[in-house]
This record gives sequence, C-alpha cells and structure tokens, in this order.
Amino acid sequence: MKPRIHQRWLAQLLLACWRWLPETFAACVVVLAYVQLEQMDLPPWAAGSVLVAPVTLLLVIPPTGRVLVAWFWVDVTRHRLRTFMSENGLRNRSGRLPWLAVIYPTAVGERAWMVLVGGISCTDVEERLKSLGSTCYARDGQVVAHRKWSHLIRIDITRRDPLDSTKPVRSRLLPKNTPSELLPPSPNPADSAGASHWAIGIGLPLNHDTNNEDSKAPNGQPNGHGQVDGMKAIEPPTPPTKNQKESANKRKPSKEAPTTAASPAVLSASGEDVSDYV
Repeated sequence: MKPRIHQRWLAQLLLACWRWLPETFAACVVVLAYVQLEQMDLPPWAAGSVLVAPVTLLLVIPPTGRVLVAWFWVDVTRHRLRTFMSENGLRNRSGRLPWLAVIYPTAVGERAWMVLVGGISCTDVEERLKSLGSTCYARDGQVVAHRKWSHLIRIDITRRDPLDSTKPVRSRLLPKNTPSELLPPSPNPADSAGASHWAIGIGLPLNHDTNNEDSKAPNGQPNGHGQVDGMKAIEPPTPPTKNQKESANKRKPSKEAPTTAASPAVLSASGEDVSDYV
C-alpha cells in the first residue's frame, strides 16, 4: 500500500478498502465471534477452539476442503496480480494500474478478467509474461485478449496439471452413459491381448473373446481363426500344382500372328510401285 501523491487520498483509501475487503470482513467476523464467546464465560482457549474447530473440520472433508483451498488461492492471486502489474511497470503515464473485474477458481488454477486503462495494451502484458507464474506462486500463466473488446484481457493461472495424475482422464467427448464395449481397452497388457492397434486408433469397438483360448495368441501371430491382433491375417498364396499349370497352358490362346497372302504390287506406267498410294 504505497501512497501516490498524484492521486487523491480519499480515492486511495477507497481502493485500499476494496482491495482488502475479504480479509477485513473475515477479521471482523472472527473478532465478533470471539467477543460473543467470551461473554458466555468461556476461557480464551475454549473460545479459540470453538473458532478453529469448524474450519479444521471443513478442511478435513475432501469436497469442502478443495473449495476452501481453491478460494484461498483466489484471494492470494488477487494481490499477486496487482504486484505483477506494479512491479513490471504495467501502468500508464498517469500511474493507473489495470482494474481487476472478476476472478474465480478453475480446474487447474484461477482465471481473472482485467480491464486495461488507457495507455496499456495486451501486448505490453504479454512481453512481461515470463514472471507471471513465479509472481503468483504457480507453474505458468497465460494472457488472452477478448475477441470483441481489446481492453478486456483474460489471465489464466496454472497451478497443477491434471495429466500428471495417475488416475486416467475421461474424455469429455464421450457421453457419460457410453457402453463399456465402445470405450478404449485398458492399458494393461493382460486385458488388451488380441486388440487391434489400428482399431484403437480410429475408435472402432473391440470384441474381446475371453473364453476362446485361440484369441490369446502372441502379438503379431495368427490365432485359430486366422486373425492377427483382432484383424484377419492375409494368407500367402500357395504355389500352383503341375496339373494346374498344364490346364492353364491348354487354355492359353496362341500368340502366333495369322498368316495372310501377300497382295500383288501395283505398278504405274513408268514401272514405279504405287502400292502405298492405293
């Protein structure tokens, strides 16, 4: 909270109260609750335990704990975004910083919408984007300008990558009630024996016959039904027998050209051959 001489003190006080409104509200609630508990003749340690116990219980329960932790990082990101703008000099000549319109948690971090003041563009923010992740105590940060209004930008803070988890990520393109036979096979080699890599790549349904022992042939080897990895194997051509060759030679038509009688030459009055002209 650095005072600025070029701004009015009343405006600076109102902006500071708005910026610290969540913390001020929480502090007031805790103080009022503590005073009410002391008026009930409770010792200080008991009053403190009554205040801490509900918060601890909510943090232990996974659903509510994730919500509280997410909104905690939202409050932290609010202040760190302002620090990012201030320390990187992202202000106009009048000393005004961008306005934080709204911020809320996402599946991988936080998302904030900011309104740029006159003299600042989205390109100015992108040039200093390398320090955004470290300033917000996150992995990375991205900035995207609004398609319609260039003064409105979206800042995405990435804190975790869902692909790093050992739990498989379900595709959002598949409906929730998709039959199991239409889903890709398990990555376990024992469960995916006899599966076709080509069929998996194009998303075709796979029919696994677990009762047939012939379908458990090694990868690349044909099973009892003439299939390789769920596809029909192409059998090599068998050489023809002697009888088949003889019958083929008998049916083969003769390639000899038919003999035709030579036509007599046509001579002119001077004895010149004019057969080509006739």
